[in-house]
Amino acid sequence: MYILLFVQEFLKDFAEFIRIKTNVLFHPEMLTVLNLQELDIYFRMPNEIFRVGPTLLISALPFANYVVFPIA
Repeated sequence: MYILLFVQEFLKDFAEFIRIKTNVLFHPEMLTVLNLQELDIYFRMPNEIFRVGPTLLISALPFANYVVFPIA
């Protein structure tokens, strides 16, 4: 149950990160008008992607989630 909630939050934050990153990439002045939550996602998400991404990719394999999630 908690794992599903964590994955949903991660995916929601990842989508928000992609939106913010594309806005800042095409309009650099947007970086000055981001609110605190958007800035937090913008600076925190790259580290989380590298930390959580491999676990999610491995757990996508059949029956691997029984091994990966207890270890993680």
